[in-house]
Amino acid sequence: VSEGEFFVFLPEGPGPHPVAFVVHAWNRDASWYFQTAVVQAFTERGYALVLPNGVDQDWGVENTWSSGRDEVAYLREVVTTSQALFDLDPARYHSHGFSVGASMVWDLMCREPALFHSHAPLSGSFWTPIERTCTAHPLVLRHTHGLDDDVMPLEGRAFGGGQGQANVYDGLAFWRDQNQCSDSTHQVVQD
Repeated sequence: VSEGEFFVFLPEGPGPHPVAFVVHAWNRDASWYFQTAVVQAFTERGYALVLPNGVDQDWGVENTWSSGRDEVAYLREVVTTSQALFDLDPARYHSHGFSVGASMVWDLMCREPALFHSHAPLSGSFWTPIERTCTAHPLVLRHTHGLDDDVMPLEGRAFGGGQGQANVYDGLAFWRDQNQCSDSTHQVVQD
């Protein structure tokens, strides 16, 4: 694609295949997943794995340091190009990200919610301020976060220059309001 590279791993058998679209963490790149059981875990279950690559092992998440490219436009191009090149089911793209990759998924949910059927960010959310205008579209969201996460704390944290990780609970309240959900439609599970 014009602003970067991405990798695709396909399952055996004919398509169209559902897609796990996985956005890597900070200080990593897409190749981080090549060295784990992630590829096998998805492809053995019939999923194609699409792995976009950030700039210099990072993502230019909204309200953070810029990567020099429009990350959402790049990720949109990865989605459309992967659909054009491979037998992938556009109705079954599922986004996932870890840490700052999860924050990138939150930006995708805001700016391009119709690109994905569902979203499963892990340990990342909006950066401050949360107040933003998002494209109206119902979301399927399953956010997972550790209670003792000291890198992306649930309560958020501030950095220099007025930047910071937002409180995850405030972010989830934003999405409940955005999707016009009642408070009874969410569940917090503590183990």
